[in-house]
Parts: sequence; structure tokens; C-alpha cells
Amino acid sequence: MLDLYKAGNNNHLKPDNVSFGAVIHSWAQHARHESVAPQHAEALLDRMKKLGSTPGMTHLKPDTVCYSSVISAWSKSRDPRAAERAESILNQMQAAYETGDNPEAQPNTVAFTAVMRAHSKSRNPNAAERSLALLDRMEHMYHHDGNDAVKPDTIAYNTALHALSQSREPGSADKAEELLMRMVQQHDENSERNAMPDTVSFNSVIGAFAKRGDSQAPHRVEALLNLMIDLYESGKNPNVKPDVITFSSIINA
Repeated sequence: MLDLYKAGNNNHLKPDNVSFGAVIHSWAQHARHESVAPQHAEALLDRMKKLGSTPGMTHLKPDTVCYSSVISAWSKSRDPRAAERAESILNQMQAAYETGDNPEAQPNTVAFTAVMRAHSKSRNPNAAERSLALLDRMEHMYHHDGNDAVKPDTIAYNTALHALSQSREPGSADKAEELLMRMVQQHDENSERNAMPDTVSFNSVIGAFAKRGDSQAPHRVEALLNLMIDLYESGKNPNVKPDVITFSSIINA
């Protein structure tokens, strides 16, 4: 398509964001099974940037969808560099938007969460801290800068909780519980349904304590179960009904 356009054979084949975005998305969809998919997706993103700076192609500017698709590709990858690459692209995206170079590249909740997911899947010892740092960035941009595009939702919080539940670093379970309680408090104070905790949220924290296996773990998980039951039966939060995973984790604590 691009070769035909450059050759002047067909001016109707001028590539645009939609055509590039479709190919990038296709690579992202195959990232779990094609090890080279994230590299291809990122290479296309870089190609868009370069082409967009050439005469006659200034309409080409990677938008939020293009950037998010590349980040998604890396978040699905098993490549040990995946989390670093995903966060690097997010940083490029944010810089392009905030400097005004590309107003179409506004980072959003989906992009941030995908990077957090990449960290939570990695085996890096600092994965949980990196996920929490990204969540902190989102909260700062939303609460202090008024950026609704990066408003943390339940999925974002649960991704950070999952990273903490997988961490072997001391204090991870306590940090997970603190984050969960923050979600509960925010919902109580603001009736914030967008980021209300659910069964997955509680199960991640209960699982974190169960893995810790110290003498306090049974007491902590029982307290969390009682809170779940209270929130569910009182009608305050219908999304925290205990399930099989909840009770299995408690038994193992």
C-alpha cells in the first residue's frame, strides 16, 4: 500500500491512522502466540512517527489507540523485556501528549493498566512496586490534574492488587490490604462505583496473606471475609460475594 502510494501509482492508497492502526492491532491480537508480534507492532509505531515528519505525510500521528495497541502487545508477551518496553512506550505517549507534539496521543486508563499488567506478569522482584507507582501516577493525574482519561477503575486497582499478591517482597500483603481498604473507603465516601472493590479484589488480598503463612494470616483473612460478608449482605456492595476461591484461600491460610 505504502509502496504503491510512494511510487505515485495510486494516490487513493495514502496510508492513514486507520490503516496503520489496523495492522498494529492485528499484531497485538497475536502477541500471545507470536513471539515477534510486539516488536512488529512497535516497529510500525516508530514507522508512523518517522513518516509523519515527512512532507505529504504529516497527517500520520499515532493516536491513543495505536499506542495502546502496542502496549497491549507487550503486555501479552512472555519476553523478559516486555514490562520495560510497555512502560517505555507509555512514557513516550505521555511525553508526546503533554508537550503538545501529538494531542491525539492522550494516555488513558486502558494504557496504564496494560503496563501494570505487564509488570504483574513479569518475574522482576520490583514488579509490585512498579505497578503501584503507575497507579500512583494515575491517581495524581486524575485527582490533582483533573485528567479524567486516566481515572483509575476497578480493573486498574485489581491489577495492582494482583501484582502485590504475587510478590515475595516483605510487606506485600500489608500493602495489598492498605490498597483494598482505600478502595472500600473511597466507595463509602463517594459512592464511587467505577473503582469499587469486587470479589477479585478481596481474593487477591486474602491470597497474599495465605501465601505469607505466618501466625497472623488466619486472623487477617477471617477479618477480610467478615468484611466481605458485611458489605455484601448489607447491600453496600453487591460485587463482593465470597466465592470458592475466597474460601479455598482462607482454608489454606
